[in-house]
Amino acid sequence: MRALFPAIIYAIVAGIPGFWLGSLIAAPRFRERPTREIVTTLIRSTPVYFLMFGVPALLYGSAVWWVLNALGFLNLASLLSAATLPVLGYLANGIAKSGWDPRLRWGVWAFWLPPLFIAVALWWFGVYAVGEA
Repeated sequence: MRALFPAIIYAIVAGIPGFWLGSLIAAPRFRERPTREIVTTLIRSTPVYFLMFGVPALLYGSAVWWVLNALGFLNLASLLSAATLPVLGYLANGIAKSGWDPRLRWGVWAFWLPPLFIAVALWWFGVYAVGEA
């Protein structure tokens, strides 16, 4: 049987490396720092990232899970598509507010990687691991 809990919790925790990669991709000057300083900063910022992405992921991910499961479309492709919707909203909002900015693509990557990691982990622990993929 497909299980939302504890899969959603595992998925949120799996999103932390996505937060870290997104930070590294979005801020080129951040990568110029010494490795020890980068690691320290990422570890210290993890609770903030968890609150910023984890809580919305819990709410949005649960709603998406229930809707897709009710419609019979709970698979990896649909979860990845649903994870991309907020990122497309971010992109559309950024373009509507200030037009196209070349730095916007880095922001898209930074905001897309955590939901991507979360969607894959949610599918892995909630659908694939229970043998219903």
